[in-house]
Parts: sequence; structure tokens; C-alpha cells
Amino acid sequence: MIKSSVAAGVAVALMLGVPAHAADIDVTHWWGAGSDKAAVAELARAFDATGNRWVDDAVGASFGEAYGVILSRILSGKPMGATLFVSGKDAGDLVAAGLMLDLTELAAQEDWRASVNPQLLDPCTFGGKVFCLPVSLHTRDWMWINRHVYESNGLAVPANWNEFLATAPQLQAKGIAPLAMASGWPTASALGAIELAVLGRETYVRIRKDRDIALAAGPEGRRAWEALDAARKLVDLAGSAPQWQDAVAQVARGEAAASIMGDVAGGELVAAGLAPGSDFDCLPGLGLAPVLETGGDFFFFPSNVDPEVTKAQLVLASTLLKAETQLAFNLKRGALPVRSDVDVAAANDCVKQGLDILGAGAPLPPASQMLDADSLALIADLQGAFFADSTITIEQAQARFVEIIKNAPPL
Repeated sequence: MIKSSVAAGVAVALMLGVPAHAADIDVTHWWGAGSDKAAVAELARAFDATGNRWVDDAVGASFGEAYGVILSRILSGKPMGATLFVSGKDAGDLVAAGLMLDLTELAAQEDWRASVNPQLLDPCTFGGKVFCLPVSLHTRDWMWINRHVYESNGLAVPANWNEFLATAPQLQAKGIAPLAMASGWPTASALGAIELAVLGRETYVRIRKDRDIALAAGPEGRRAWEALDAARKLVDLAGSAPQWQDAVAQVARGEAAASIMGDVAGGELVAAGLAPGSDFDCLPGLGLAPVLETGGDFFFFPSNVDPEVTKAQLVLASTLLKAETQLAFNLKRGALPVRSDVDVAAANDCVKQGLDILGAGAPLPPASQMLDADSLALIADLQGAFFADSTITIEQAQARFVEIIKNAPPL
């Protein structure tokens, strides 16, 4: 009854355009890139306009760095008002322990199911109730190319991965790094993007989901390892950038020709003053395969004993999913809105390409729906080891990959 009264009060206040109350909400996240900060400022501006105040608390450069800080605050009884978090087992455990605010009533009042991408709202649903909300739809598999690097050196701007590889030796001869990479998870993400682009959706799914061993062990499966072998010859791992935004900055400055990174790289290039189509090109699926792997950013709202804070949390949740907030935030980040009713006419051509691809054909199944977590980790470790160690042959890597697929348990 109390929860219902709070939600009802918030709903009335939002309809009237007046604040239900005024409260400071501490918001933790790990967004530290320039485009990230500009995007977060849009969220803060929208929330502050409700009469409350967004108190920004960036606690790391990645989920791995921020995880311990966020978790310890929640478990210690000193929770933040809202936090970026990964939806999964750990989030489910926190929900089961009663440590997360139930958003089900607000979701029903605002009919989130009618407007929010179900692929992103489903991970927020635990036991039939909603405990988080997505703020952006991300796509992973992009190559970002600085056009001026090629044009100033008398080279045609590549339109796909194969053309990129063909021009790489000429760039190396001029002392230009063909491919900028960042250490850690960005490298793993880039290697996965290369594999998907070279194999194409059908082959990729047949190997990983359908467990087609003959395909994985044959010439088609070998193509992925040949592509990763070509990539490792272009990168000096000792000189890898510390963060993904640093690798993108190398491309923006013309120190590197290209980088493989998710859509947020586009937001970072725009924040650096570059324009798509004239200064840089964006190649979804590395220009080879019109398919993109998707993911999302999720906000959870830890339970709080102060009813005034709870009211403000619900106002924040509502604000984050408003169409105007979604548009402003995702235009700055280079990502896609989670709502289907947002007018993206103001978005750049890269964002529109992503929307067109996602709107056509069958989406790529999530990785967790094709292979178990342990097998995915083994593949990531194998690709990382192969990329870092030139003594591991294509034949050895492919044979080990086949064994992982062969031994993966059914889902």
C-alpha cells in the first residue's frame, strides 16, 4: 500500500509537471570518456529539471573496476540512489535479497512494455517483476576509419575489412598504425567482431548455436583464424592504449587509421569534432556482414529506508525513459534509444545505419543463448592468447576451438 501510494504520488506530480519533492540522488557509474560525460550531463539535466538533484559519482573506467565499489556500498547498508549495473546473476542475487527497488508498478503505469525494446526490458525482469531499466541499446561490431589518413597518403578509403587489410602494409611503411587497440575487454570485443564479420551471421550461428563441428573444423571455420592472424600482425600489443577511448583518440588524431569498437566510438569521434562521412567512416559488420551484436546499459535503484529518496528514485526512473531524455542522451553517446517511439531524425548516419540493420532480418542471438558462460570464456581466452602469441599457429587455434565447441554442454 505504501509503495502504491508513493508511485501514485509520483505519477500525479509528473503529469502536473511539478516535483513530488526535492532530493539528492547519488548516481554511480563507470562512464568516463568525453562523449560519456556529455551524455551523462543530459541525464543529470533532465533529472534536475524535476526539482531533484543528480549527484554524479563516477567510480571507475569499466564495470570490472566499479563492481567492487558499487557492491560494497549496497551490501554495507549505505546504498547509492541509482547505479549502472550489469543485469545477470549478481543482480538477481541482490534482487532476491530485497536490496533493489521494485519498479513493476511504475513500468505498468507508463506501459514500458509497449515502447521499450523487449530484448532489453526482459533482462530487467526477475520473477515476473521489473527491477531495472535500460537507457541505451548498444551495437558492437563496427570499424571506425579516419578518412584523412588514407586521403592524405594517396590511398583509397577502405569500404570493408578486406580492403583495409590490403592497404595496411602501405600505412605501416609510412609509420602509421593501421589498427588502434585498447588492452583488456576492448581487445576481446574487437576479436569477436572480426570473427562474426568474416564468418557472417549464418555460419557464426551454425558453429556456435547449432554446434556444426564439420563447419568449425573446415575451411569456413579457418577463415576466422586467418583473419585474427592478419589482425595480430598489425598491432603492437606493448603499445596498446589503456582504455578504449584512448584507442579511438589515436584514430581521431590520425595516429592510427582505424579501430574496431562498439557504437560509442562514434560518439567519441563526434565529441572530438569529427563528422561522419567527411572525417570518418563507420563500417557496421566491418563492411562485410550486415549484422550487429547488441547489448544494453542498465540502471538499478538500490532499496532505501528514506521514503523521500524512494520517491525521487521513481522520478529518476521515469525521467530516464522519457523520449526526450532518451534522444538527448543517446545522440551524445552514439548509441540507440531503447524506445521504439523516439524520433531519430537528428541522429547521424552511423546511428541510422545501425537502426536499419537491426530493423531488417533476424537479429543475432545473444551469446548466452548459443553457448554456456564457461565455453564463452574459453573461446575468449583462446582468441586472446592467439592474438598475443604469434607462435600459436592457425591450425592449433582452430583445433582447440573445435574442441571447445564439441565439449560445450547443451543449453
